[in-house]
Amino acid sequence: MGDEKVIRLDNFGCMCFVASGKSWTVWLLSQAWLCYLCFTAAVVAGWLPKGERPNPDVPKERWVVMDDEVIRTFGPVVPFILLFVRALSLGTLRRKALLESKIPHTAVIFFWVTVLRFVTYIAIRDYHKYFSDHIYLCWSIVALLAMEMKHCELGSDGCGNRLVLLTAWVFMAAVLVESYVTARYYHTRLATATGFIAGALLFGSIATVWRGFLEKSNREGGSFNRPLVGDCERQGYENMPRA
Repeated sequence: MGDEKVIRLDNFGCMCFVASGKSWTVWLLSQAWLCYLCFTAAVVAGWLPKGERPNPDVPKERWVVMDDEVIRTFGPVVPFILLFVRALSLGTLRRKALLESKIPHTAVIFFWVTVLRFVTYIAIRDYHKYFSDHIYLCWSIVALLAMEMKHCELGSDGCGNRLVLLTAWVFMAAVLVESYVTARYYHTRLATATGFIAGALLFGSIATVWRGFLEKSNREGGSFNRPLVGDCERQGYENMPRA
């Protein structure tokens, strides 16, 4: 009976997690709308206060400065770290396992989104008074994080999946701080609004399409439920091959 529960859990994915009341937090934290809601709230919180922008009273706390430097310098690379964490969590780097988990597919999508963001940034960087390239960058990061979180929603409920999800939300927290500070102290309201809307239409749409593709692939028998490292013993997969 225990094995049947595990098979059902893996075959039906997240809906079984929620139905069993066991992993609703995994389901909730894997939702794109939650990422978008938090990001929107951070931008609006920085956009609403009146005052001069750029604002001379920029926070000087060390952690705020470090967050800004990390996002500005390494922002486009951050989502790729999630792919690396998920690959390590598989417990094997064999080609078959990576393909089943769609890590190469996701990496290609990430790469082209990053290229697209860079090309459009070159085109609009001279218009920073009217377009916030930084909010636009943050949108691309949020969209890529949301795309990767879909694997956590569809995957097995275990420590490996939770590690990927935790890493994603650590990065998300850094983006939220950066987006608030940017909207509050650096860019005009018009620039923030145009950067946000453009990012939502472009990167938000790409993320929605990709998450929908993953959902469809999972319904048609995709391999998203492969147990991650650390999950096997707990879920009764002791003898499952790692190929």
